[in-house]
Amino acid sequence: MVLVLDLFGLRVGAKAPDVDVGLHALVQAVSAGDGAARLVADLLDEEIGLRDDVRRASRLALLAVLRHFDARGSLHGVRAFAARAADGELLTLLQRLGDQPRAGRR
Repeated sequence: MVLVLDLFGLRVGAKAPDVDVGLHALVQAVSAGDGAARLVADLLDEEIGLRDDVRRASRLALLAVLRHFDARGSLHGVRAFAARAADGELLTLLQRLGDQPRAGRR
């Protein structure tokens, strides 16, 4: 999850890993129907069971970010990311990702 958020942050010019910027960029990609969103959905489905249990996947995604933060002592955007997750934005995003068609299928 941290890798996904970092890559999407890089897409929009983040100078350092910033999970909040990455989350926002991923939301934008899903809204735009970006093909990368389908790839992310497939990756997260494989790794955290996105399409099987989106609530569990949301908890695992949040846990991954917090574990990364705890292990390194810092990570840009964690407070904002956690607040957005608490407001349900992470769950909503993962639900929308889970609804993405699998990559390679039309």
